[in-house]
This record gives sequence, C-alpha cells and structure tokens, in this order.
Amino acid sequence: LEMKAGKAAALSATDAPDPPDLKVALKREREEHQHLLAESYAAVMDLTKQLQIGERNWGREKLELLERFSQERAQWEQRLGEATAQQGK
Repeated sequence: LEMKAGKAAALSATDAPDPPDLKVALKREREEHQHLLAESYAAVMDLTKQLQIGERNWGREKLELLERFSQERAQWEQRLGEATAQQGK
C-alpha cells in the first residue's frame, strides 16, 4: 500500500490518472484486500477447528494411555506380589 501511495504521490499533474480511473483502481485494491482478509479469516478458522479437534483427540488418547498404564502397573504389582510370595515359601 505504501509503495502504491508513494507512486501515486510521485505522479505529476499531467501523468495523474483521471479521477474515475483512480476510483476504479482504489475500488479494485479494496476488493483485493477484502478477498485477502476473507481468505486469512477462513484459514484462521480452519486452523482453530483443527486445533480444537487435535486437543479433543489428545484428551481421549491421554485418558486411554493413563488407563493402560494403570492396568499395566496393576499387573506388574500383582506379578511382584506373586513372585515375593513364592520366594517366601
């Protein structure tokens, strides 16, 4: 934008575009900016949704891992208890 504004300011009065042409150019530029803003917003919303899905999936996976770890720990404690009981006989 700054480059375009600088170019417009640098034009002399004879080289300046007609006011209707300038209006058209500004309108096109504004539409382009609106389009880029809409694309950016859509990308942000998509990434936000992906992040929420990832967090939800990680929450489930974490619970599954904790449950499996708890089960394995219980099995090891049971085996340890059995091994200790057999040594004591």
